[in-house]
Amino acid sequence: MITSVKIKAVGFLLGFVSSLSMFLIYVFPKLYIFLPVTIFWLLLLFVFSRLYKVPKGSLVLQLSTAFALVTIISLVEQLTWIFIILGGLIFVYLWKWSVVYDYKHIDWQLKSLRRFVTLIWTFNVYTYFSALFAINLFFPSIPFFILSLFGALISAGIAFMVWNLYYPKVKDYKVWTGVMALIILELMWVLKLMPFGYFALALLLTWVWYVAQLFIRFSLSDKGIVWKYQKWFLLANFVLFIIMLCFIRWI
Repeated sequence: MITSVKIKAVGFLLGFVSSLSMFLIYVFPKLYIFLPVTIFWLLLLFVFSRLYKVPKGSLVLQLSTAFALVTIISLVEQLTWIFIILGGLIFVYLWKWSVVYDYKHIDWQLKSLRRFVTLIWTFNVYTYFSALFAINLFFPSIPFFILSLFGALISAGIAFMVWNLYYPKVKDYKVWTGVMALIILELMWVLKLMPFGYFALALLLTWVWYVAQLFIRFSLSDKGIVWKYQKWFLLANFVLFIIMLCFIRWI
């Protein structure tokens, strides 16, 4: 029988293992440490998810977040300890979401949880974009078309997961998923020409991705896009985006 005590215990275990895995990867940056630690971490998430019958969407979120955290640990040179600590806390909360709240329909709880999960998905998108731009910088022999194609597919897939979180009864996402993939594919080629670092490029691309998926999500709702409210949001984002282009660090 699954009790709240067991769920909390497993959550804290997964949070501890997540932080410990990131700590080992950071302190011992060797392939023979990285591979077994990462595989063990992912297998543990998968096994517990199957034992507790976690929905596939939540399992994908956990595995994707683990990959994202491993990626960011490999890229950053500062604030690494913050990611190690926060990573563990994120998995404690993700487990609570996956096992408990996916099976309940309490509006006031689900509203805040959806925002949290959307934030985690957005972090994953930013991390993967950062990795792809970094690969292009460090391994210029790899065709950028392949990297941009990966970025388009991954970001479109994550956008689909976000839309499905809000509107699980809507089945026809194929057109909008394709539109999102095309937007990112084109923007990655444009941003590649700009003299920014890979973290800055990923930030700009993630910004556009978030606004695009947000408005597509609004269009899927019964009310649609209420332009009299959203036009100011778009204007503010446009102004802030231009300001960011002026003050972002150049290389």
